[in-house]
Amino acid sequence: MTMTAASRTERGQKLRALNWVKQVRNDLTSAEFALQLDQGLSGAESRGAGGKVPGLRRKWRSIDYDSIAVRLESNLRLINEGRVRSLGLDKAVTEEELAELQARLVKTMSDVSAAIVKQDQVDDEERGLRKEKFKQEQALHADTAPVEATNFAVTAPAKVAPPNGSSAQLVNGASAADAPQKGGAKLTPEFGLFVRDDGTVDWDGAIQSGREVARFGKELWERINGQDPVEEELKKSAAGGGGGGGGQLFGAAAKERKPDPPTVQVSRCALPPPPPPPPPLLCAG
Repeated sequence: MTMTAASRTERGQKLRALNWVKQVRNDLTSAEFALQLDQGLSGAESRGAGGKVPGLRRKWRSIDYDSIAVRLESNLRLINEGRVRSLGLDKAVTEEELAELQARLVKTMSDVSAAIVKQDQVDDEERGLRKEKFKQEQALHADTAPVEATNFAVTAPAKVAPPNGSSAQLVNGASAADAPQKGGAKLTPEFGLFVRDDGTVDWDGAIQSGREVARFGKELWERINGQDPVEEELKKSAAGGGGGGGGQLFGAAAKERKPDPPTVQVSRCALPPPPPPPPPLLCAG
């Protein structure tokens, strides 16, 4: 009965020793395979187009070297401290096999530690690249931010003086005298700017439009006020006693003073419609 119990105890210790040796070999095989896979991925990454192959670093980071190192270190400590014999784990392995396992554990542990350091360096580089890319995107977004048209709304207290001494001021297609005033405040025309879709300002268009307004001279002001310049000239000529003199005076006054190019943007104004044509004459038959 006693021999049977001792035999069972010995068999149990031997099975436990065999299981431990099998576990150590499995840990070594897993670590060596991970290191070979790491070398293959590094070689493929360096041979790829432009030195990079998409997705390889992600696969590389999927190798859990920390867990592998923990298992290898535990097995190596068990052998170095001599606990294999005290636990009876040497019954399933000879001294030569135990020395061979110890040497493999030392070498593999060193390679795994180097792989962990390399992996940490790559992770730090990628974090630095992500931060740099984020800063560049922020700077690019700040440079290409859309510009609102309201940023260019500038008021200019400039006046457009028409020829022939008139002091009328054009505001949105009408004279300042006809425009309503609130609280007795003087109307200040707005300097309208042409803003393109990309946010830039068409200064040439604004200045050119102002010069075109100046070409009309006095006739523009009279038409805006609902007057016909031809009829007014005829009335002045009739009142002065001679049509030619009035015309000459009008021409001289127009040539005498040339208006400065306006500095305000004038809106397009609608001229009064032409008079309807006279009814057709019926000839008596």
